[in-house]
Amino acid sequence: VETGPRTMAAAHDLEMEVMNLNMDRAMKEELEEEKMREDEGGKESFKNKKVHRIVSKWMLPEEVRRTYLERANCLPPPVFIISISIAELAVFIYYAVWKPQKQWITLDTGILESPFIYSPEKREEAWRFISYMLVHAGVQHILGNLIMQLILGIPLEMVHKGLRVGLVYLAGVIA
Repeated sequence: VETGPRTMAAAHDLEMEVMNLNMDRAMKEELEEEKMREDEGGKESFKNKKVHRIVSKWMLPEEVRRTYLERANCLPPPVFIISISIAELAVFIYYAVWKPQKQWITLDTGILESPFIYSPEKREEAWRFISYMLVHAGVQHILGNLIMQLILGIPLEMVHKGLRVGLVYLAGVIA
């Protein structure tokens, strides 16, 4: 493989061209975002749009970003995911703090006696098919679930609204 000054110059030129393309793409995105700001005429605050842009750049491929930015808004706010998260956290705190536990990483067997947990012997208690979603086995379990459902659930709920997200969430729990 040739590594002379010509090859190095060609590699440098290619690198500069890629940088210019990336800068052009970033400028184009900024212009599109500014146009969207002007088009909406103050419906949402600039900070709100900035959050949407950050989320869309982090989570979505470039070709669907604009659709997300057009559909995402905080009206109504993402209440479903936040409510479920608070309920899960409250149940966990009850079993981890108020019920005596030897350790928090994995909760003792007291959680297995909870009226929320699913138990095949108690199938006639139909609420257990849904309420088990509130029970978590330890700190790592609850933190992992909360982080994932807040990071993924809030943007989903901003686009698809609470009813759709709630139905899919509960369908997953029942399934």
